[in-house]
Amino acid sequence: MEKVFREGEPMTKTISFFNVKGGVGKSSLSYLAGMYLSSIGKRVLFVDLDPQGSLTHRLIGSNPKRTIYNLLAEGESLSECIIEINPRLSILAGELRVNKIFSGIMEKTFKKLFKNLSFDYILLDNPPSWNSLVISGLASSDYVFIPTLLSQNDFDSVDFTLNEIKEVDENLKPLIILNRATKKISKEEIEYFQVNNYDYPLFRFPVSTSVKKVLDRNESLELKKHSELRETVSSMLSIKDLVL
Repeated sequence: MEKVFREGEPMTKTISFFNVKGGVGKSSLSYLAGMYLSSIGKRVLFVDLDPQGSLTHRLIGSNPKRTIYNLLAEGESLSECIIEINPRLSILAGELRVNKIFSGIMEKTFKKLFKNLSFDYILLDNPPSWNSLVISGLASSDYVFIPTLLSQNDFDSVDFTLNEIKEVDENLKPLIILNRATKKISKEEIEYFQVNNYDYPLFRFPVSTSVKKVLDRNESLELKKHSELRETVSSMLSIKDLVL
């Protein structure tokens, strides 16, 4: 593995994918973002904070040798727990035992751990809950991407999420992502956003058969047939100037 830590001022950009509501696409969008960034030459560290471990299973399968539990509960070093997938992709894996350590994490835990890491980007896949693990992950982040679906129940969750992240760090930069959006803006969508008028950037992530193929079949985002999806991911990251 290449050097995990670097000396001097850290330059890593950290993005949390978070919503207190489950099933909105946090793991899928964090995966697509990481695969895109690595494809353009960036070094990416995935951090799977969700005990369900969806991101971990997708990237390295089940039963990883070391996970975030070994780091936080058993005192193993960060460098020992980071698993390299390839020279540009690594993961700090998640597992079910993370459920045991939610209450023992300090707000600055991850900020201290991630300081001076040699990765260009750290992408945190957060669980759909509100606890000290999530708070610490958000406190370490520069940006928070909030996926949502088109329903008032989902928007209520976005409101709660926005209010809570302000309590953690008012300088966090949110991006609301309307996931699985229709190709064209519908009348229903217009009406919802008239009622829920957010003061933050919004990105529409259209529903696409390419997403299922990339996720379920492990097809490369670089394939020509997925060029539209690749451009969508690039556009999502460009809103926050994360892609030069």
